Amino acid sequence: MVTISQLFKKISYLVTKEDKNRYIQISEDALNLFKQKSPKVLGLINDIKKIIRHYDLYYFEAIVYSYLENHEKVIESCKKGLGIKETYYLYDRIAIAYHQLEQYDLALEMFDKAIKLDDSIFEIYYDKAITLIDLHKDEEAIKLLNKVIAINPDYSNAYKEIAFIFFEMKNYNKSYSSFIEYVRLTNEHKGYYYLALILYESDEIEIEIDKYIQILTYINKAISISKEKNIFKSYYFMLKADTLLVLYREKEADFCYKIVINNPESDIEDIEEALSFLSYRVFNKDKELALDYINRAIDISKESWYFTQKGRIFYHLKKYDEAIMNLQKALDINSSLELEDTYYYISLVKFRKNNINQALFYINEAIKIQKEKKFINLKKYLERLQQ
Repeated sequence: MVTISQLFKKISYLVTKEDKNRYIQISEDALNLFKQKSPKVLGLINDIKKIIRHYDLYYFEAIVYSYLENHEKVIESCKKGLGIKETYYLYDRIAIAYHQLEQYDLALEMFDKAIKLDDSIFEIYYDKAITLIDLHKDEEAIKLLNKVIAINPDYSNAYKEIAFIFFEMKNYNKSYSSFIEYVRLTNEHKGYYYLALILYESDEIEIEIDKYIQILTYINKAISISKEKNIFKSYYFMLKADTLLVLYREKEADFCYKIVINNPESDIEDIEEALSFLSYRVFNKDKELALDYINRAIDISKESWYFTQKGRIFYHLKKYDEAIMNLQKALDINSSLELEDTYYYISLVKFRKNNINQALFYINEAIKIQKEKKFINLKKYLERLQQ
């Protein structure tokens, strides 16, 4: 694809001797402003137009408008340029603008016109593939992305898009192999994250070492590279923590959860999940801390099972009124969920408050959902007390 510096160089040969120096000065200033993404460059483009009328100036103008996200102006500039001469890059640029305006049929039409003018430009196939992805025409998009790779085997974005398409299809083998190529070319942290995520989600991938050790290798790579770039992704640490728990490296997992809850850049959903996990993790050692964690999770989202956890903590602290209040909240939020543990702890509270009949009622509700041994044993014990 033509660059702006190439554009200016090409036009310079068409400028008369009298205007040459002025053209060189204005074009240099315009290029500098363009690099700064300054809208002031539009005034300089108009000054150049006074020296020479050329279709590439409208292409330059269109690119500036695209940076300003004024897609209607992009289309207007491209049409003026095309009125002077049809070029593949003007058609490609106008197609991208139509895409941004969600006028996909027009976008595809313009991409096809660009390809007709020059079918060797891999960027056009890539840009068209992105439109097809937004139209959920994934198979067609994959064909075009493979064409991009055939023309330019080192174009990393093509591998990335193929990898994401196959990931959404849950075709993890093909997604994994495409992400491998993507990180080979880019060493990009998000690529390593997805390699880790695919291995975590799937048992289809054949690798030479232990699956979870490989996941840790990838996720540590993602964290290391993102740290070098001053980027923080809380979901990287959540995946690392989940993997460490599988490997019974619980202290390291807790450390990851604490990183998430203490970093202001963490996604709120990850903070919530980390708090709930930590509440369960510290429950046996420090119930007051467990209560603090679950209260902070509840401040973010009033999930029914958070209130079950809170009720469970109060039960073990022998604060039965607080326990029953929170357990009842869990039922009130969504009684259709499988809340067998909620019913179990309500039954225990009722038992502690010497209400055997209600205790039996709630343990039977728990057993209707799940015939766990501890539920059945509690029911038998309560039935003996009732005799």
